[in-house]
Amino acid sequence: MDQVILSNDQMIAEAFIKKLGDEYRDIFEAERAQLLAKAKMKLGNDMSTWDVGDVQKLQQLLKEARQEKAKREKLSTTKSKVQSMNEAKLRSTVQAFLDAHPEFCDDFNA
Repeated sequence: MDQVILSNDQMIAEAFIKKLGDEYRDIFEAERAQLLAKAKMKLGNDMSTWDVGDVQKLQQLLKEARQEKAKREKLSTTKSKVQSMNEAKLRSTVQAFLDAHPEFCDDFNA
């Protein structure tokens, strides 16, 4: 085994992504530090002890991170739309929301 490979962070990261699946590249690169911290808490701090069976656990972490990122993006987009919504439309939307979710009525009775 070539030791240069083991000391090249980019090659290691590329091999790691290939093992997990290229569809996770974007989320892994965007949230690398947080994902590795979660993975180390779940699988152990010494990555050399992780085995092939742990790939599914890592993929699950990546799926969850991707879902959370999508939720954050959708929330941000929705908040931006609410900021520019005219008052009549906003009132109508809130009333429709409360019709569908009356459990939130107390939040509007301040």
